[in-house]
Amino acid sequence: MNKRAEGMSEAQAADPVKPEKHETNRKEKSKRSVIIYIATLFIVVFLFILLSYFVQQRNNSQISTLSERNATAQHNIENLQQENLQLKSDNTAFQERIANLEAQVADLQNQLGGQAQNGATSGS
Repeated sequence: MNKRAEGMSEAQAADPVKPEKHETNRKEKSKRSVIIYIATLFIVVFLFILLSYFVQQRNNSQISTLSERNATAQHNIENLQQENLQLKSDNTAFQERIANLEAQVADLQNQLGGQAQNGATSGS
């Protein structure tokens, strides 16, 4: 009864080695649990690193695609600006040519009008 008073059960009192084995098993289980927990954390961290790598690769490919589109758009803008300048130059040249031709038409009409008047006055 003395042993019971000290807080030991009859099974523990009969076999003093069992409490040590029970305590050792508990320590091993807790160590194993900690190791499993740490391994799980490392796996999760590795998966997050892998995920961030793939996201970064996708973002980089999108950036390069957008950069290529931007370069193409800038090239098209430059071509359109050059074409616009060329068309403005052509328009100015055509406007001058039209003005010259209108002046020639006016001169020819004046000459025809003058010859018609000369012919009318000489023929009358």
